[in-house]
Amino acid sequence: MATPQSSTRPTHQNPQPTFHDLFPAMAGKLGGEGLIDELCKGFELLMDGDKGVITFESLRRNASAVLGLGDLTDDDVRCMIDEGDFDRDGALNQMEFCVLMFRLSPDLMDASRFVVTEAIEEEYYSMYGHVEKLAEEIRKGAASVEGVEAKLWQVPETLPEEALLKMSAPPKSGSPIITPNDLTEADGFVLGFPTRFGMMAAQFKAFLDATGGLWRTQALAGKPAGIFYSTGSQGGGQETTALTAITQLVHHGMIFVPIGYTFGAGMFEMEKVKGGSPYGAGTFAGDGSRQPTQLELEQAFHQGKYIATITKKLKVSTV
Repeated sequence: MATPQSSTRPTHQNPQPTFHDLFPAMAGKLGGEGLIDELCKGFELLMDGDKGVITFESLRRNASAVLGLGDLTDDDVRCMIDEGDFDRDGALNQMEFCVLMFRLSPDLMDASRFVVTEAIEEEYYSMYGHVEKLAEEIRKGAASVEGVEAKLWQVPETLPEEALLKMSAPPKSGSPIITPNDLTEADGFVLGFPTRFGMMAAQFKAFLDATGGLWRTQALAGKPAGIFYSTGSQGGGQETTALTAITQLVHHGMIFVPIGYTFGAGMFEMEKVKGGSPYGAGTFAGDGSRQPTQLELEQAFHQGKYIATITKKLKVSTV
């Protein structure tokens, strides 16, 4: 991490303290993925264990032990939170914390940009269209069921525009941005996201973190939901990404609907690389150039049709 070289502390009166910036050396030693892993460990040490985010109180309490900044004032802590709080919820999620750490290390961003970019791109290949392609096929599959209306929504982006530009991310699709309250209008869901160390990406987690009001009223209880995903490699989380996401459904009282082996022979394909599992449809992004195969798209279509059929049956039985 960055540690102070002197007792001078960053305040509004003295906004440019001198720091030992350890990030470039860490990046050179650990590589991009290793650096991200260390940042995630730092986040866990600083966060509020009950809320899962870094709050003013948790940063104030842990800053000395983790960051070596024991002389921070309350104003200093608030400034750090405000600097990284892109979604303006008064706290830092994991992605906001990592981006903030990069921004506080200009040497890392300038001299080691390739290492950092490589690590970030590995986690967000879906922003280049992989999950979106699966989502469109799932929508088509759901819409093929008589009486079912299927819509595509995307969760809000949490990365700043400057970070997206550095990652050469294409413009977002025309799908509307979803809000937590929009979930109450649906009878069922299929949730899709890329993996990040075997779990859903921070953007989707941030959206689900905002559904506390729905959780309190159990507004989504009893609604069926499926999961689909994209990973960077064959061992990159095709099952764990779905498995770790199920906890979100459980707390809302939702019904997880896996596809099992209902896709038939396509589930047993051994001659070609194929994403997906009994948990749901999936694809491999690889270095970003690989796109979903025809078989993966067919599995996604099947998942949409399968879950729509179950949702329709549940809807009819409760009327």
